[in-house]
Amino acid sequence: MRDIYVKKIIFVIIAISIIGAVFLYSLSDRRIEAAKRISYVFDVDISKNAKRDKEIYREASFHGDGISAVKLIVPSDEMLTIIKDLNSNKDLKKLDRNNDYLKSYTDYVMEKGMAVRDLDNYEIYSKTKNKGTSVVEYFANCYLLLVDKNKGELIFIDSDT
Repeated sequence: MRDIYVKKIIFVIIAISIIGAVFLYSLSDRRIEAAKRISYVFDVDISKNAKRDKEIYREASFHGDGISAVKLIVPSDEMLTIIKDLNSNKDLKKLDRNNDYLKSYTDYVMEKGMAVRDLDNYEIYSKTKNKGTSVVEYFANCYLLLVDKNKGELIFIDSDT
C-alpha cells in the first residue's frame, strides 16, 4: 500500500516538473541574443525574424575591453518601425557620418571582415555608457547602431575601453 502512494507522489512531482518546464519555455524570449541586446540598449522592438549575418567578438584581454560588433538582417516592414522608434527616443544621439571616432570604429570593423560599405547609406545612432561630458569620454564606452533601411541591415557596435 505504501509503495502505491510513493509511486503516485513521484508521478505527480514529475508531471508538475514537466508542465512547469513547458510553461517556462513558452514564456521565454526566443530571439537571438544580438536582437535582445539591441532591443534593450536602444529600446526598439526586433522580432524573431531578424537573422544574424556576421559577428565580431572582443579580443581576449584582462579587463574585457575592446570592440565587438554584430550585423543583423531585418525584414523591410519591421525596419520602418525600428527607425521610427529610434527617431522618437530622446536618449539617443544621431551622429554625423564625418565623425573621426565613428570612422575609427567602422575601419576596425571592416578590418575584421564585416563589410560596412558606404556610410552615406546608413543612419547612425549612438548611446553612451558614461556620463562624461567630453567627446573622448562619450566615445570611449558607447554603443553605435548603423541602420541601412534600403538593405535592411542593422550593425551594432559595442565599444568598451
